[in-house]
Amino acid sequence: MVDPALLEKLPPIDRARGYRLYASGGRRFVDLWQYGGRALLGHTPPGLLKTLKNTASRGLFAPLPHPGRARLEKALEKLFPGCFFRIYGDRTALCKALPEAAPYPPPGTALEASPALWRPFWDEESPLAFYDAPPVFVPVLPLPWMNAPEIVVFRDRGGRTGTEGGTAYSDFVSPVFLAGLTRAVYDLIAGSKSRPQTDRKKYSLNFPLWKRRGIYLLFEGETDLYESTFTRFLDRGFLLPPDPALPAILAPGLSPGEDAALVSLLSFAP
Repeated sequence: MVDPALLEKLPPIDRARGYRLYASGGRRFVDLWQYGGRALLGHTPPGLLKTLKNTASRGLFAPLPHPGRARLEKALEKLFPGCFFRIYGDRTALCKALPEAAPYPPPGTALEASPALWRPFWDEESPLAFYDAPPVFVPVLPLPWMNAPEIVVFRDRGGRTGTEGGTAYSDFVSPVFLAGLTRAVYDLIAGSKSRPQTDRKKYSLNFPLWKRRGIYLLFEGETDLYESTFTRFLDRGFLLPPDPALPAILAPGLSPGEDAALVSLLSFAP
């Protein structure tokens, strides 16, 4: 769970561009939280604002039947071929429909009857691989929006006990969200080829408190060390996740100075 006391340490943010946050006082922060992965492709993903504006301008806010759901499912089939999908209005609706989904297990946890998170770029060799995912999983898609709809992916029709072919009804979702999610899926597919890779050698060091997995950094220190670690990073211009259970996400396009500062922070031993 996000700790609001940690986020309170961050000054008010005026704008977000790419992987950087800009505070009202002029400070700039590299975002290693990336909204839990929702801003994996940056806070201004390609084409997203235009897509949302075009849909919203037609007044399509209400959760009514709309061809956008079929378009989203078509996009999801490109990302997860051979799978089946359900769409829920938000995380609360998902957890109500699938109580075993809360709390989410860690990425990579293979639970036969429970959805698990799937994170892109968990394996940089195969950025969008899902063959190691459990039979039912919840993908983290790059739509940086609070209370965005959630998608459950079934790898086959018999993926969950009590589900008839994995074809139970989805929620009706606002077409604005449907359009945003569809754009997010296509941006993710394109981003798997264009997102700059991190320096594997530099970020594969044996850091005292961190373990690297793909573009992610997992905090392995004691929980009571996290607040001081969070503050140390913030003082140097880096925003960590406000929850030690969430992975930090390496941001592409760092300057040489930012790169050196991040390696120094990661190398700190308490």
